[in-house]
Amino acid sequence: MRIYLVRHGETEWNRVRRFQGRSNLPLNQEGIKQVNALALALKSK
Repeated sequence: MRIYLVRHGETEWNRVRRFQGRSNLPLNQEGIKQVNALALALKSK
């Protein structure tokens, strides 16, 4: 069994280093690219 630890993709607040706390912000364009790259990487596992 393999376990993968994955953090969330980038949001605008991550980009400007703003503390998020419990806010649930949408991913920005970079975050969407990161999620898609992760999906492709895990698809081949």
